[in-house]
Amino acid sequence: MRRGIAFGSILLAACAAPGDETVPVRGPLPRTVAVWPSLGEAFAASRDVLLAGLDAALFPRGYAVIPPAVAAELLAGAAIDATAADPAASGRALAADAVLQFVVRDFVVEGERPLRAASWDVEWRLVSTRGAGVLWNFAHRGSWHRATDDGRDPHRALDAEAEITPIGGRGPANHRDAIDLCAALHRLAMAKLPRRSS
Repeated sequence: MRRGIAFGSILLAACAAPGDETVPVRGPLPRTVAVWPSLGEAFAASRDVLLAGLDAALFPRGYAVIPPAVAAELLAGAAIDATAADPAASGRALAADAVLQFVVRDFVVEGERPLRAASWDVEWRLVSTRGAGVLWNFAHRGSWHRATDDGRDPHRALDAEAEITPIGGRGPANHRDAIDLCAALHRLAMAKLPRRSS
């Protein structure tokens, strides 16, 4: 397995998004969720890139959210090393009912800005800090490459009448950089987490 963000890989497969249905939570929905600030030793240098947008994607689901930077400060203030600590045992220090842990098995990108291609094997886990174990998880493996075809006819006259775009239709999704890609992956995953209604 490749580790870290490696530049120069050639990836040709396109990203395929799973369906829009949510994945059920096992047990009661937590009220407050802390985003775990550590990704382990292999991806520590890429933490800010890989966690970019995770708290923002979680917040609209109705949970009170503790961002990873705040969680890191709370853990440091309680003399807890996030790289070695058990997220499930950190509820008191974080004042959270659950911890959202982002597990990265593989993440490789080609290009910086613009991003040209990427592949990943990741998982999001909602871990109870009240002894209920893993409440929810969603794993996603995929790859993506920059679209070079915008879907328009290159032989179409410049002054031709505009083409009709179906409702919901859009061009190929391109990502500016790894941060933009990670934020899109987090939005995709959090759409699978059931909403908290109150």
